[in-house]
Amino acid sequence: MTTLPPPGLKLRILGAARAEPSPTRPAVKRRVALLIAASIAGLAAAFLAAGGLHTDGRPTLQVAGSALGWAAVAGVATWQAFARGKSMLGRPSGQLLAVALATPIALLGWLAVWDARYPEAGTTCGLAHCIPCFLLTLFMAAAPFGALLLARRETDPVHPRVTGAALGAAAGAWGAVMIDLRCSVITMTHVTLGHALPVLVLAALGALLGGRVVGMRGSRAGS
Repeated sequence: MTTLPPPGLKLRILGAARAEPSPTRPAVKRRVALLIAASIAGLAAAFLAAGGLHTDGRPTLQVAGSALGWAAVAGVATWQAFARGKSMLGRPSGQLLAVALATPIALLGWLAVWDARYPEAGTTCGLAHCIPCFLLTLFMAAAPFGALLLARRETDPVHPRVTGAALGAAAGAWGAVMIDLRCSVITMTHVTLGHALPVLVLAALGALLGGRVVGMRGSRAGS
């Protein structure tokens, strides 16, 4: 069933278009490419600053398998959150909300597979050890989070907040990939609090910033 656009949406879009001339397509592509490059560089720099690869006690196959799976989840989340899909208005809000909520669940589900295969891998720790990983995940996700929001700046006239939430979850997933490559603790409690919870935090932060950054002028009140 086709969903009708909200009343007055056309007027808001036309008003936003008149308020500021649209950049050319090559200029947009260059800007997005630069932001992607900056995001990758920032992610790598944050990973090295956090100590780089450190997986004592975990089998190499387990490290590679979990990290590659998490990278796949992050890649799918980024594509779903960033690309507009078949509509110029972007993906439906329900689909974007699903990205924001399902991304951390998918990360935990993939880790559970490897936990079951290697139940003896890794080390245990107290809840206090979750705090450094929580903060490091946020730190390493900062560059992709900022880049994704800026790349979609003033592009969503319909639902900028849920778009921001999906972008935040995607960025958080990249931070989770990096923390997975430097943490030897893979218990579900630790990974849930230290590695996956930051994904939800960034999704919430993305929702807060989405209306101001992603929303088009004249339509900042969108959901």
